[in-house]
Amino acid sequence: SSLEIAFRWNLDRDAMADLKIKTYYTFAKFPNPMIVEIFAREKGIDLFAIEKQVDAPGLENRNAEHLARNPAGQLPYLELEDGTVIAETISICEWLEEVTPEPALIGSTPEK
Repeated sequence: SSLEIAFRWNLDRDAMADLKIKTYYTFAKFPNPMIVEIFAREKGIDLFAIEKQVDAPGLENRNAEHLARNPAGQLPYLELEDGTVIAETISICEWLEEVTPEPALIGSTPEK
């Protein structure tokens, strides 16, 4: 259950409002969304609270509604409250690192 996940990962649901993420679009069976979700959990961010599952095998991510927000149609992507869309797994992880620097999961120098 989501309560068990929140307990195990020590997710801070109150901090979610500060991030200003409107929706996290994903398809649970793809590997890239799993990377983002694990990264977010390690940072204490609860993407499950705002996720919308997209029927990727049914090409829902290629319909006009999704393509208007994310022209490449890939998953996962974040939509922020101001309408900004962040797509690509690495970009999402880097954005999460910038807005929640602790705990640091990406090094601050090339050596780290």
